[in-house]
Amino acid sequence: MDSAERRDYLLQRGHLPSNAVIEFMENRVMVGSGTALVFSESSSEFVSVDEIRREQEISAELWAQANAQKAQLFDLLEQVNKKLDKKSGKISPVPGKDLRKCDWDEVLQEIQTTTQRWSNGPRRGSKVAQVISRLGNSSEAFNSWIQLLPAGDYGSSICGAFTLIIGAAEQYSHVEEAVLEGLAKIPEIIDGAKRYVQIYAQQKKNRLERRTFDIYLAILRALVHMLKFILEGSLHYRMLLDVQNDELSGLQGRKMLGAPRTSTKGQVKKLQRLLRFDPNAVASDVEACLRSGNALDERGQSKAAALIRAAMFQRFMRDETSSGSLLVNGNEDQASVDGPSPLTLVAAKLVTIAQAVGDGADSDAAADAEAKAVARSGSTYVVSYFCDRHVPYGGGDAFARSPEGLMASLSGQLLEQMRRRRQKRRGTAASVDVDLSFVKADTWTKMQAGRYDLRRLSQLFIKLTGQLAPSDVLLCVLDEVSLYDTGTLRSGLLDVLRRLTCLAGSAEGGPCVKLLATCRGTAGSAGQYFASRSGKVLELDGEGAEIEDSAAWEIAHMR
Repeated sequence: MDSAERRDYLLQRGHLPSNAVIEFMENRVMVGSGTALVFSESSSEFVSVDEIRREQEISAELWAQANAQKAQLFDLLEQVNKKLDKKSGKISPVPGKDLRKCDWDEVLQEIQTTTQRWSNGPRRGSKVAQVISRLGNSSEAFNSWIQLLPAGDYGSSICGAFTLIIGAAEQYSHVEEAVLEGLAKIPEIIDGAKRYVQIYAQQKKNRLERRTFDIYLAILRALVHMLKFILEGSLHYRMLLDVQNDELSGLQGRKMLGAPRTSTKGQVKKLQRLLRFDPNAVASDVEACLRSGNALDERGQSKAAALIRAAMFQRFMRDETSSGSLLVNGNEDQASVDGPSPLTLVAAKLVTIAQAVGDGADSDAAADAEAKAVARSGSTYVVSYFCDRHVPYGGGDAFARSPEGLMASLSGQLLEQMRRRRQKRRGTAASVDVDLSFVKADTWTKMQAGRYDLRRLSQLFIKLTGQLAPSDVLLCVLDEVSLYDTGTLRSGLLDVLRRLTCLAGSAEGGPCVKLLATCRGTAGSAGQYFASRSGKVLELDGEGAEIEDSAAWEIAHMR
């Protein structure tokens, strides 16, 4: 006999199964079988009504993770609309429209209106006009994808942002090409995945839903950066747009909407080998820095203790919920310094403490109340690079003493920690929950030939970071970065810092990313990327701290 609960579910279901055989079994076979089973598209099997209700709860919890980002987007829509209205002294760029209730038809209407107004004006045929016209070319696939989003304001959040940004571009020249270029790429990405959009429309697989959520969240973040740039016009958000456009260019719909892939242990090891990753060398760097730091004189120890006590440093390290970057300038006269750097000792100690927390070691650091709080909230990952251990003017492999080698090392370290922890959770050595499908074939080929592209190495690290859970913490420590701020290495270092500070400044909704960089002297051009809303610069006394008897104790008990 068919249960009332089962009948209610079938009546309330949004759509019928795409397969007629499944529909027949639900209506004819299952009714007389004495069971209350219904077909679950997410698991592709017949399950109880209770089980499918649980699946619905899991789905609702997944999409609820985007609520904070969505609320931020709606708030920015209101702020930008008011600012543009006030600045023009005229009507709003989108008069009479409720941006919280926009649909894709209104976006198309805005595109058409803007195109018509520009058809006989000075902006006709301009690059910006061409970008605007591109927005309509992938309209059908993008609208189909929007229809797949859950009920509520998920789709209207995207459509409202598109409508406002296009309307702003129509009236204000400061809406730069970078904003519109990023906007145009979003529908094009979905258009490249229209076959997978169709599959998801027919089969609500858990894995496909997760990928749909991932791309929705990525689009929200991109739109937030665009609106913040329109609102503030700051260099920080202009840099974020550059990085975001790079990421959007690298996205492929097949990989975003396709089933997430699990890499074999062999694939991960192969990538680590091509990155020239050596875990023993990384551990050796940290140990060497600790040993040399232990030889500091009293003045050096006092300076290290001064950094540990600095309020800015303590706030930065103890806040495990907010991403950001911190540059520490020691302000010492580089021409007269000798011996190990006090900042290097603190950096090495910090790496050791974070590793203990991440590995769950039974140590003083892991037993500390704050460390336990981090461990409970999520996993802690730490990657580091001590430039003084890889000085550019030293002998040996030039790759290991370059910005490319720096990024390869960071990716190798993160990959190793992800591999170890996820493999342990799965309880198998055969596969690892690390998706390497985004690594292009020609990237593998180039690395095998010993050719390394800094941009691709940076994107590799950023994409691996994106696979961490929102509750995870990633600490990235770069010691003595000013050593690479010279000669032919300068442009590479600046590119690395630009991308990493942007990563730490745009991690909303993702893991907590902390970037700590140190300079025994003063950062030159490298310091510009830390002078932002999410970045801080800590200036220590270059003359050296006053000698204190407690310095050695403070260093030993650093938390």
